[in-house]
Amino acid sequence: MFDHVMANPPHIARGRGTPAQDPAKAAATIEGEAELADWVRFAITMVRDKGSLTFVHRADRIDALLPPLMGRAGEVTIFPLWPAPGRAASRILVQARKQIAAPARLLPGLVLHEAGGRFTPAADAILRGGEALTL
Repeated sequence: MFDHVMANPPHIARGRGTPAQDPAKAAATIEGEAELADWVRFAITMVRDKGSLTFVHRADRIDALLPPLMGRAGEVTIFPLWPAPGRAASRILVQARKQIAAPARLLPGLVLHEAGGRFTPAADAILRGGEALTL
């Protein structure tokens, strides 16, 4: 059992996207036999009671990511990663704790790029400066 489990499962549902020509990239991006719910259930199994889980996933699949957590994990925190100001989040970080009954929270998230495409100072501090990302 682990105190924390972090996963970045394949982001695209089987049958929904065109696989990359590189087999490794295809396996990393498109679900195989294990669907997203299987990844979530396995992560919950591997974390100790009251331990935490973090998933990196597509924002448009939040409806598939949250249901397997319900009843088994709580204190769900959703942290959007905004590609630029005024643009919809394409990725999210979802964190939860096993066997905790606490309400979900939607955090302000992090804007990754400025209008010119450069990292925002906050994103740069985390990605290049090693600062902690607190959820």
